Amino acid sequence: MAIRIKKSVCVGLDVHRNNVWACVCAKDPNKKKDTLVFKTKKFLSNHTDLTEMCNWIKETTEKILGKQVTESIDVYMESTGKYSTPVYDVCEQNKTKPHIVNPKHVRTIAGQKTDQKDCAWIAELGINGLLRESYIPEKAIRASRRLSRSRTNILHAKQDDVRRIQNVLTEANIRMDLIFTSIDGESARKVIEYLMETDEPKLGEIKRRIRKSCRIMKYESVEESKKKEEELLKAFSGAKFSPEQKFELRKAYERIDSYNAQIRDYETMMNETLLPFKSYLDLLESVPGISRLSAMQILSEIGPDIEPFQIQN
Repeated sequence: MAIRIKKSVCVGLDVHRNNVWACVCAKDPNKKKDTLVFKTKKFLSNHTDLTEMCNWIKETTEKILGKQVTESIDVYMESTGKYSTPVYDVCEQNKTKPHIVNPKHVRTIAGQKTDQKDCAWIAELGINGLLRESYIPEKAIRASRRLSRSRTNILHAKQDDVRRIQNVLTEANIRMDLIFTSIDGESARKVIEYLMETDEPKLGEIKRRIRKSCRIMKYESVEESKKKEEELLKAFSGAKFSPEQKFELRKAYERIDSYNAQIRDYETMMNETLLPFKSYLDLLESVPGISRLSAMQILSEIGPDIEPFQIQN
């Protein structure tokens, strides 16, 4: 059974690092049978040439169909990571309707692959309605998603430095993990900085730097108080950092402070980017257990509309 043409026109793009091959595929209006006309052209991947490509697509389509095109033209391209992103953005700005598809869905026959054939094949699949587009949210959501993922990468880099601090403490035989649930906290940092300043730590000075809400500072009897003081003494007994270890700790904390400042800046920028979606953020935040940051991350990943994620069953 022959495949019926489902669209009057469709465009396929084969995106590369330095150039883009475009193919306009349209139904020939001069023939009764479903006959396709293909027009292919190569463009550079800079903004000026991509804008020219969008104009060429419209002009070529109108020339083939013999009439003015008022609706947005469907433009399909394979997902090629960062190279397809600027092409998608320019197509979106120039009132075409870009779509990203999985490269696995547009595989051509082995040994028959060229750039011109690739873009023509994508266009032919698109005009026959055989391509399933990937979900690409609107521009503000894409921008917020980029910020959210960059923030996560910075958070991972920060955790690497936290692990470096833990390794230095282990090598110095300072069992901070017996006292604090996390060495990334305010109390742990104050104690570590105090230990870096003195070779003979005093119990009173250590206790003064630990928050009263910490487990080690909570006790209900004198006996329990003495027991926890012994824990502190054992944890910091013989605590002494070498000059190299002190240097590593100082640099690690400098990087952590820098990461914390960057994380705050990213969160502020995410909040500004998602201001048009404040009602969605408020709705997500109303769910128990979801903070404002979590709401921003959820919205950045899935967008305001869950319709694209629905399945038949």
